[in-house]
Amino acid sequence: MQLGAKTVIETLQLIEQGNPVTQLQADQPDLKTAYKLNKENCKIDWNQPAKSIHDLIRGLSPYPAAWCNLINNEQESAIKVYEATYELVTHQNPIGQLEVHKKELKVAVADGYVHLLQIQLPGKNKMKVADLLNGFVFSEKASLY
Repeated sequence: MQLGAKTVIETLQLIEQGNPVTQLQADQPDLKTAYKLNKENCKIDWNQPAKSIHDLIRGLSPYPAAWCNLINNEQESAIKVYEATYELVTHQNPIGQLEVHKKELKVAVADGYVHLLQIQLPGKNKMKVADLLNGFVFSEKASLY
């Protein structure tokens, strides 16, 4: 922070004097492009490993937020996911299937489960899943994709 502040002051002084020194950034093979966020690259792909999904959710929260489609009672809607954890376990459930327990909502992924902690349903405020499950009912075949 100290070095950055000093560099900004020196640069402003050079600009004021009319002789700033510019140089091109060295071309390095390990430079990565930061792509612009859009709806498509914020969508959760449940076929990815649990850690990758968790990192996507964490990285996009609170804005613009990771999202996915929910199929519940044969109705489809887009939901946003703001907070999650994951566990690496083996299971036989299809990818994307929801498991609902008393205060817990988890999604089956290839290498385990992603536990949803805070989500937002269409037209609703974001809320903790434990609170959501007090009044919202998921069907046995509810899934995310």
